[in-house]
Amino acid sequence: ANASGLIERTITSRGMGDVSGGLSYRPLKETASRPDVVVNIRGKAPTGREPFGIELTEVEGSEGNLKIPSRLSTGSGVCGGAAGMSVLKTIDPMVVFGSFTYFHNFEHHFGDIDEAIGDQPGRARLGDAFQYGLGIAFALNDRTSLSTSFTQRFVRHARLRLDPADPAGIAHWQTVVGSEANVGALNLGATFSLSDRLTIVSNLSVGMTQDAPDMVFTIHAPYRF
Repeated sequence: ANASGLIERTITSRGMGDVSGGLSYRPLKETASRPDVVVNIRGKAPTGREPFGIELTEVEGSEGNLKIPSRLSTGSGVCGGAAGMSVLKTIDPMVVFGSFTYFHNFEHHFGDIDEAIGDQPGRARLGDAFQYGLGIAFALNDRTSLSTSFTQRFVRHARLRLDPADPAGIAHWQTVVGSEANVGALNLGATFSLSDRLTIVSNLSVGMTQDAPDMVFTIHAPYRF
């Protein structure tokens, strides 16, 4: 805002995000006395545009009160991995399930790491996170089911370290204020079994905390070997 009124700018961006893939393995099969246990691992490649080194530009006419990023990111900029376990038990006609996952982001060096004009190289450590989930699913028939669940992810602070200005300089890790997050979501899903090996899984996620996206819709097609 300024003396002459309000100034607004809208920025949009399109592009490829980070690509990820995973594997799941069931070491224990459900019996009358024990649940199914599935362990999974997942890896992520930084194929999207990283969020570091995005310069802020002043909006004309704002008298320095409004600055906007010159571009938007579509990815995290770092490689990552996750490992977790899911447990489910059939209580006919419904299935009760729960999961726990730990996420790790690997440290990475960038040629420009801050928003100031000019390049300032440095390293970034995005905060690790852990997530739990609880839910139930109802079978409509032998090939279709509906589910509802709640998931919550706690993300630790990210940290940055600028490269020293000279070989003898010492740089310290700096915590990024506001980078921690509490992401809670209510999930509504539908699963369609196309064959004994191929399944279509759709999910609508509605954000329940301030850090969660308002709404996300996803479709997966897991294949069992």
